[in-house]
Amino acid sequence: MLQPDEYRIAATLGEAGAGSMSAAERRRFFRIKDEVALKYQVISEQAYSAARDDVATSPPGLMSLANTFAATTRQMAPTVRRIRELYPDLCRYLSMVNEKLDMLARALSLAENEMATCPTQNICLSAGGIAFDAATPLPTGTRLKLTLVLFPSLIHIMGLAIVVRGRSRCEGASKQRVAVEFTDISDEDRELIIQHIVHRESRRLRARRRDAGQESTIDPGVKP
Repeated sequence: MLQPDEYRIAATLGEAGAGSMSAAERRRFFRIKDEVALKYQVISEQAYSAARDDVATSPPGLMSLANTFAATTRQMAPTVRRIRELYPDLCRYLSMVNEKLDMLARALSLAENEMATCPTQNICLSAGGIAFDAATPLPTGTRLKLTLVLFPSLIHIMGLAIVVRGRSRCEGASKQRVAVEFTDISDEDRELIIQHIVHRESRRLRARRRDAGQESTIDPGVKP
């Protein structure tokens, strides 16, 4: 269930009025650094239509549990807000039950999702696309089929993307940092990415406040 910080961040992502950018655009392009399991495949123009059918298909079997749970949590958010205002103790209890169910979904997904145990890599993530280090150069305009697993939820994201720019990390480097834009992704998966970003940003802000609070309790006259 969303925490108060997460409601505020979600509201910020959804606000209109940052220049000429709409609310939808702000949600689409707000980005974070993240560590995910990532698999990508170059596809031809001819294979694009068939790949779109794959993207529209839900993850198989138990792998879809984490996605379903996360989507349901998002749908429950307005009701949870009302319960928190009227019955805070009940809301805390429901949050603990929800966490247990999430843990169960993650455990079952982990058992079936081979990507969840693959090496992870650092990316820049937004609802509009990602940036990552490609093992080989990918020219602008290259079409890709992407599969991502987000942690710790084990949410499984599938989408099609196009390379919009790329640059080498340094002269002579074999890897290339590429930015890709999603061209085909389900509305549900895009919302799951946004929800994941909200959770991550909320945790970052809480950690920063906690660290600031710890620093303020240290006597400046005492050496650590």
